[in-house]
Amino acid sequence: MDKIQESKSAERTQIDSAIARYEIALDRVDESVDREEGATGEAILELLLARDRLHEVWSRSQLGDRSAKRIVELDNRLRQQSAAIANHTELKHWKQSLNPPESFWWWQLSDPVRDSLRAIEHYERTLTAIETDRRPSSEAILELLAARDRVESVRDRLPKAQIAAIVELDRRLKQQRLTIARGNQLIGWRNTLKPPADRWWWYLNPTLIGSEEEPASLWDWLCTGISIGCLAIAASFTVSTYEVFKSNQQIGRDLAQHLATIAQAGGLVLVTGGAVTKQGQKIVENILISARIPPRWQGAGTLMISSGLLLVSWGIYANLPKWGIDYFNKGEKLAQIGQYSQAIAQYRQAQKFPLQRNLEQQLIASLGEAYEARGELEKAQEQYQLIGDRDRQADLMVGLARRYEDRGQLDRAKSIYEKFLNNARSANALGRVILLEGLQQVGWTGKLPEADVRQAEFYFELVEHQLSQHDNLYSEKLHYQVALNKGILRWAQVDLAQPQPEDLIFLLQAYGNFQEAFQVEQLLPTTADGGRAKCYLEIAGYLLDRFHNLQVNYRGVPPHQACYDRINALYRSDFIHDLELMDAAIGVNLKSPE
Repeated sequence: MDKIQESKSAERTQIDSAIARYEIALDRVDESVDREEGATGEAILELLLARDRLHEVWSRSQLGDRSAKRIVELDNRLRQQSAAIANHTELKHWKQSLNPPESFWWWQLSDPVRDSLRAIEHYERTLTAIETDRRPSSEAILELLAARDRVESVRDRLPKAQIAAIVELDRRLKQQRLTIARGNQLIGWRNTLKPPADRWWWYLNPTLIGSEEEPASLWDWLCTGISIGCLAIAASFTVSTYEVFKSNQQIGRDLAQHLATIAQAGGLVLVTGGAVTKQGQKIVENILISARIPPRWQGAGTLMISSGLLLVSWGIYANLPKWGIDYFNKGEKLAQIGQYSQAIAQYRQAQKFPLQRNLEQQLIASLGEAYEARGELEKAQEQYQLIGDRDRQADLMVGLARRYEDRGQLDRAKSIYEKFLNNARSANALGRVILLEGLQQVGWTGKLPEADVRQAEFYFELVEHQLSQHDNLYSEKLHYQVALNKGILRWAQVDLAQPQPEDLIFLLQAYGNFQEAFQVEQLLPTTADGGRAKCYLEIAGYLLDRFHNLQVNYRGVPPHQACYDRINALYRSDFIHDLELMDAAIGVNLKSPE
């Protein structure tokens, strides 16, 4: 028992001796530093060795923590001298010679001020690397954030002179918020590292016009305000363009119109969202980062994108008439080669676009003519009725009525002719329809009622009066048609199956009218009429021979039959009623009244 007591007493003596030595060495260093003389190498080395000795005896001791409080107090004093120890020039050599364990922290002390300065230098270096690299890697960004963490950990030991430097560096860091917050990388890092909420650099908000940490500058707000104004105007152009593209629900948009709509609408949604919504801003910011636009110009970058979108939207809107002209020209080319279905599709696309008045009227006429060429007469009539030029409308409608006439739809033809009596062609055609309707009812060879004769004759005389005031190719063609119709009118005054002696005058007048038409026909350019006047003249001569009971012997096919066969073979679809009348006149069993 006495031996144990003696052993504990010896341990206590060793510990007390080691603590005393440690304290004396520490006092010596403290006094040197306080006098600003600087601790000598001998004093610092003694201090470190004293701490070594204390560690040695303490680690072997089994006396508990009786002296622990005192040792902790002395260690705190030692740490306060870390600058003097760490900055001594001989420290490196001592460590190489004595090779203290890594766990001997007093040998590993560093200068807190120097460490702080190094942390700031590292922070600045990594920040500069991010600023100069237009597309920094995630590793470089993560290193920057870790460097800022290091600065935060030594902030309490920083000299006051360095506080301003950190503030400036933090300002520069916030300017890189778009680069740092690119994509969702910050979220992933926060989930892994779980930084404290007060370390704002891990929670940067990627906003174009500032954040809670960095209020927006006047320049940012100005750029954003102008951007929103540009987008509002661009939106109005986009809506107007879209309304044009879908102005006719029955006419679908082609590929070019779809692409223009998608480009405008997509760009508008993207940039508008980028200016006024957080999610949109993130998308736009990633675009700006990818475009390598410096952060300080990213507000201006958004303005440039908005302005560009405005120019594109305005350009498309301003060129809508050119789109219409292009569709119209394509339709004209297709119509010229007989591709009427495709031409109609182009014309209908052109109708959706704003055009000048004269071109709009020409488009309507061309579309109507394409429908007419395809035999869609009702649709053609709908287009012709939209033409504002009365004379142009009359010409087209009269031509359309003739198509109805050729189809045997005399009622529809007649209703059109009656609307345009001021037009000589229409008046002439109306008189012709009255004749054809009446002759059709009496079997083509019977005698027409006197009322119908007078009505038709009235219209022919009206046309002749108008023709007397003109002398041109148009009037010559009309003169030819009136002469033909008047010849038919004279036939309509005779019952060809049972003519009366006094009917000779009508047959002679008919022959004269057909002869007049034939003379004009010879002067006109070749047309689809194909010699109708000559054929009528041959048949009129044949009827006169029959009326006079003359027997003519022909070599081969009689001239009147030959001309009928030719017209029937080449132009049947164009002259249905003429051929019916000619056929009836040739086949009638005309008996001489003598």
